[in-house]
Amino acid sequence: MNNQQVQNFYYDKKDTPCPITESLIKLGYQQEREGYIAYAKEHSIEVNYLEAKPTQWWHLIKCYCAQSDPHKPFPYSVKCGELYFWLAEVSGAFSKDELLTLKDQAIAACDRVIRKNHSLPPLKTAKGNLIIRDYCFDRICEVVERVKIENSY
Repeated sequence: MNNQQVQNFYYDKKDTPCPITESLIKLGYQQEREGYIAYAKEHSIEVNYLEAKPTQWWHLIKCYCAQSDPHKPFPYSVKCGELYFWLAEVSGAFSKDELLTLKDQAIAACDRVIRKNHSLPPLKTAKGNLIIRDYCFDRICEVVERVKIENSY
């Protein structure tokens, strides 16, 4: 699965409802800084975990894909749990029950932090990110690559 395949598969999913992803993020499951959060701030895109902003569609299409070589493989080294969770939810490859269980497991794995700046998310997500990525990556690849195979006939 390369970056172009990912972009092609998800491009038209901007308005696909993703209530489980949104609830995950609104619980404080959002990257604190760097990566797409820093990019959003640099481009005056609202960052607010309580509103699940920026959207994961924006994260993928406008941030990641816009800056990535379309011919390179989508890397397993990407560790952003909220992105993988959105990729999983809108792909249709996971059941609601699977996603709810995964959400609970990811939240349980996070370290909670008390912050003076309440605009920052209250969770350290590194452990949860790996749980989400490891659970979702292969099945996301399968569904994205299946579209390429089906469209080649």
